[in-house]
Amino acid sequence: AQLQKVTALPAIAGVYNSRRKLEAGKASFFISLILADFVRDDKDHKIDLASAIHMLTAKAARAVGLHDRGLLQVGLKADINVIDMPRLALPIPYIAHDLPAGGRRLDQAASGYDATIVSGVVIRRMDKGTGVFPGRLVRAVR
Repeated sequence: AQLQKVTALPAIAGVYNSRRKLEAGKASFFISLILADFVRDDKDHKIDLASAIHMLTAKAARAVGLHDRGLLQVGLKADINVIDMPRLALPIPYIAHDLPAGGRRLDQAASGYDATIVSGVVIRRMDKGTGVFPGRLVRAVR
């Protein structure tokens, strides 16, 4: 029943912020949770990998007005995650104390990402940052 509610949404929005900390916490764990729990580990296979990727990318981009993203297509902006599905895991969340003025946030660093590519540059390799941040702030057209 819970999965039906989730898949009926116009999009499953995930947030990935490779450079700046999110005040409320990092939401990129959500993508890993969907892929690990609802795709890989669900023995009934209620959602296939292609459908999950579509909901997490193209549908999510369209839902927030980013029509130049979400698909691997010539002329579109593409950030790419290369995921090792058997190795995909979510450790226990923890409180990070790295925001300005002593602010705290909930963090959960997923593993199983062989590479993350932003603007053609590898920013993460085997779950570790490369120290390169080619991305920029993106705002939807209103």
